[in-house]
Amino acid sequence: GRADRPAVYFKLRGFLDGLNARGYAEELHITGRTVIEGLFGIYISTEGRRMLPFILAFLALFLFLSFRSLRAVLLPLAVVAATEIWMLGFLGAWGHPMYPVTSILPVLIVAIAVADSIHLLAKYYEARLQLPHADVKELVAVTMREMGPPVFMTSITTAVGFLSMTSSPLIPLFDFAIVMAFGIGAAFVLTLAIIPGVLVLLPARGARWNPRESVGPSDGGLLTKLLASAATLSSRRPHTVLTLAVLFTACGVGGLTQLTSDSSMAGQFPPHHHLRLADEIANQHFAGGTTLELIIDTGDKDGVKDPELLQGMDDFQAGMEEMALVGDTFSLAELVKKMNRVMNGDRPDAERIPDSRELVAQYLLLYSMSGDPGDFDDLVDYDYRRAHLTVFIKDSSTKWARRVTEKARTLLDETLKPGSGRTVDVRFAGRAYTNTRLEGYVNSSQISTIFIAAPALVLICWLMFGRLALGLLAVTPVAIAIVGIYGAMGYISLPTDIATSLLGGMALGIGIDFAIHYLHKYMSCRRRGMEADDAAALTAVTAGRALFFNATVLVGGFIVLLGARFYPQMKLGALVSVTMVICYLATMYIFPAALRSIKLR
Repeated sequence: GRADRPAVYFKLRGFLDGLNARGYAEELHITGRTVIEGLFGIYISTEGRRMLPFILAFLALFLFLSFRSLRAVLLPLAVVAATEIWMLGFLGAWGHPMYPVTSILPVLIVAIAVADSIHLLAKYYEARLQLPHADVKELVAVTMREMGPPVFMTSITTAVGFLSMTSSPLIPLFDFAIVMAFGIGAAFVLTLAIIPGVLVLLPARGARWNPRESVGPSDGGLLTKLLASAATLSSRRPHTVLTLAVLFTACGVGGLTQLTSDSSMAGQFPPHHHLRLADEIANQHFAGGTTLELIIDTGDKDGVKDPELLQGMDDFQAGMEEMALVGDTFSLAELVKKMNRVMNGDRPDAERIPDSRELVAQYLLLYSMSGDPGDFDDLVDYDYRRAHLTVFIKDSSTKWARRVTEKARTLLDETLKPGSGRTVDVRFAGRAYTNTRLEGYVNSSQISTIFIAAPALVLICWLMFGRLALGLLAVTPVAIAIVGIYGAMGYISLPTDIATSLLGGMALGIGIDFAIHYLHKYMSCRRRGMEADDAAALTAVTAGRALFFNATVLVGGFIVLLGARFYPQMKLGALVSVTMVICYLATMYIFPAALRSIKLR
């Protein structure tokens, strides 16, 4: 069974390691679907536990360096721990298994769950500087009045971004979306339950937020000056900033035309993994490590013994072997040809399908009497109604699997389905076909996710800020980031896969948080009568500071995925990290430039 495949892998690996330990000089490799699925089972069960300590250590160190307070470390970690329990408890109660893509849930939720805590703590310490004589309850009240609405809205938008992935027909992506959305909701509830309540119980002293990091736009430390300079530059040169943003997006669009995808099972592992090496050896020196399987159903008992059908199978094999990518083909037709040659004095010209159905039946009967009864088990069923034909492919990528499958469909109409009135049902199976279908689902999932999430987020932000222009502006930074990242993948020939199909919905859901927090603070400043440039400067050094902390945690959290043992997860970690950087920078530079031209009062 599928659950035993990790044990099968360990047994095979242990046997080969034992041979090497006893001094055998041969280089031994193992590959194949059973081995791959065995490794999946092993890695899935350990991936989250292996990477989680690293992201927690990074998070604790970053929080301490940012806030210089033990409570600012322990409170977010308490939220994260409780969120993990809720989320994994929900997955267990749901009864769904772990997949490679869902195995990283415990890691991803850390970076996302801590975002609300960072914004609340940043505002709390900012309020302490602004109101040095206020008591703790008043400080917490100010914090919740200011940050409650944007924290609530960002939780909704992040959940919507992930829930847009439920449009995918792939069960792993559907499960990932549901569980992540539940985890985001749990993180929001737990943040509001833990952070304000504990802060009220603790004395106001104890946090050593650097007083030089003033909330004013004109003075403060290095970070304040950098954030203020971004707002000043964008306000003074709005056309330059917006033109650069358009050029960046245009370059990304150019790369989208070159984007490819690859959903092969072997491609789930890093380039130098021993399984990838074994797969390459099978492709280079043997018939190939990837197969396209055809199940041919004649609809009748003994239908496979029909010489016309066997000749069609032989013609199909000959046509497939004309492709350089096809290393070999194999079916019952090939054995019948060899039997005919042997029974005719081993003459080469006799290696063909006999014209007589009775003669075919006699050959098969003679072989079954003299050979191993199980020799035909993989070629034909017991009553000779269905036949099995295998095509070996010398490349594991879905690009070539798709081409071989398309060639097979064309040949079927010419060989196995001639217009003779014979009814033959042919169905595809095997790694090549599975990967091809998976690739189609991956591509459609990426498109549907973006087309569902983007309008939904625009609508939410429109309702929140009261203007369609602000709703469209809110998704602009993340839209630019997604186009830029996918475009770059096209330029460098980095294919998409089942993990990177998460990028669009994930980036939209998480990346728009920057825009919401920025716009909420900016609108608050404008409602108090501030001019556009002054509001942008103050927003940059207040909300912008918390967004900087948030972006740093997100990047650090996703960078941890570079240590994953599934190659798509490594790519996802790098791509999301870069996407978050682009989202943050686009928000900080584009918004001051664009908001000057939007009438808000």
